[in-house]
Amino acid sequence: MDIVDWILDSQTGAEAREPLVPGRGTRQEGFEPLVVPGADGTVRCPATRDVIRLLRTEQLGTPGVTHNIGSAVQLATPVSRERLTGVLGDLAARHAALRTAIVADPEHGLQLEVGQSLPGTLLRWSPVDEDTDADQRLGELLEPPFELAAAPLWRFELLEYPSGKQVLLYGAHHAVSDLSSLALVAAEIGADLTGEHLSSAPSLDDIDGLMRAQPARQETDGREASAAQPREWFSGIRRLDLTLAKPRPAARSYRAATELVEVPDGLSERVGTEARRLGITPAAFWLGTLTIFLARLRERSRFVLAVPVDTRMHAEALDAVGFFGVPIPFPAEASPGESVAEVLRRTDTRLGVHLERAFPSRTPCPRWWRRGCTARTRRWSRCISTTFRRAA
Repeated sequence: MDIVDWILDSQTGAEAREPLVPGRGTRQEGFEPLVVPGADGTVRCPATRDVIRLLRTEQLGTPGVTHNIGSAVQLATPVSRERLTGVLGDLAARHAALRTAIVADPEHGLQLEVGQSLPGTLLRWSPVDEDTDADQRLGELLEPPFELAAAPLWRFELLEYPSGKQVLLYGAHHAVSDLSSLALVAAEIGADLTGEHLSSAPSLDDIDGLMRAQPARQETDGREASAAQPREWFSGIRRLDLTLAKPRPAARSYRAATELVEVPDGLSERVGTEARRLGITPAAFWLGTLTIFLARLRERSRFVLAVPVDTRMHAEALDAVGFFGVPIPFPAEASPGESVAEVLRRTDTRLGVHLERAFPSRTPCPRWWRRGCTARTRRWSRCISTTFRRAA
């Protein structure tokens, strides 16, 4: 397999090794969850391709704790322990990802095991001193590794300060969550606490959406991807070597080296205006600008970026919690002598080719976004997330 096939097939170095377990989950259209005998409503579904890839990185020495993601929100109105416990219980009922474990089945391969309910409560309630650093406590909450075979793969902790301030810390293993999931969870907790009636009935809708999202992505897998991702876009690519601005952390751990950059006020609006003038999307403007910067910085005209794509749109499961945000290989190009507008328009065209085959042209906004998010949640939508991966 040459380098172009390797990229179009979205393979990682780990995939050349033995599979995690024999008979890894391969799913067919219309697959029905397998009921676990004697487990009172517990069902199993094949682990998705991207979950398998994520977990394979641990076989290459990546600590599992680096896959934990989390956030913190300050509650506007104090809440009792009983009330918040109930809210989280209803949240777990609505969203199967909060009841999911990942188990190895000798016959069916790696499986997502979803229970009808959780054996205990999700919430840890912690009275703390007034000077307690919430960011440090979030790290302490998510630093211990998860036992993947035992649900939940989520953690919640309420910090109660003497002043009455309350900060909710929460997070999960990436195999059952993503950035949109964190935003959705925060929004639903806020909606429930402010009196909006949300369902408390156990549901498998999120798992069903995850299973339906995968076939939509398979039409651009492997060698059949050439129609959506022409081989010439990837031919002749070279490694994008990046240097570190500061020493690498001594140990790889949860948030060992996190760098956050605030998007200046008004910049998103200016980008939107300029994108409309060029007839491109704001996403293409951001990505194209990054392409130009990296091309000039490293003197590389062609390279590959891993661009996260939210596959909820494939299955119209916009309210779903789980590992839906997965990276796709994107052929970045900025040749010497090209104008900025040319690079931006090419980026827009290639993004369209990548996404239009799989995404519906019109998709309604998810309910949690229509309800209105907190200011902190809205800021998340301004983040730019690009993953740099070695292609050779």
